[in-house]
Amino acid sequence: MREAEAEGENKTGLAAIRALMLTGCRRNEVLALPRAWLDARARCIRFEDTKSGAQLRPIGAEAAKHLAERPQRDKCPWLFPADRGEGHFIGLPRVLDRLCQRASAKRPDEVEDPPKIEDVTLHTLRHSFAAVAAELGFSELTIAGLLGHTVPGVTARYAHVPDSALVAAADRVSARIAAALDGREETGQVVEFRRA
Repeated sequence: MREAEAEGENKTGLAAIRALMLTGCRRNEVLALPRAWLDARARCIRFEDTKSGAQLRPIGAEAAKHLAERPQRDKCPWLFPADRGEGHFIGLPRVLDRLCQRASAKRPDEVEDPPKIEDVTLHTLRHSFAAVAAELGFSELTIAGLLGHTVPGVTARYAHVPDSALVAAADRVSARIAAALDGREETGQVVEFRRA
């Protein structure tokens, strides 16, 4: 992704892909995300509408920082605006396809052929987020909370602040993914819980 950006790949598309990877959100939850729904300080997105209704979705510090740093276009409500017009960005599948083709291409300094990256969709990024969470040892219930799945019996719809345990989990997952994307080793981080 860093090489693609240096060579002129669409910056909005690359930023949206990074956001999908760091949050585990669905494609349109990121692409059609109004800046007003981002609460970077509380590290959450306050969705007014999702597949399962209004929702408070915890996001990690890396994700919150990435989203908060998105440049703002005058009078444009979207975090990921279209290149032309007033809507949000829509060309994400093409950007992802080009990234996968690029990653599958043989580079001159490689001795062996790189593996082909095939059948990767934008939804694969959501699955990858969940897989990293599972690898880190988080429960299915925690992963469901991170992904915004409706969990019977959970009263999250009444909360006005994100659950601190879910925010801590989101921090660990987004830190692991950001470290991999940035080509660096993940460093440990102490996460303070908020008092109830």
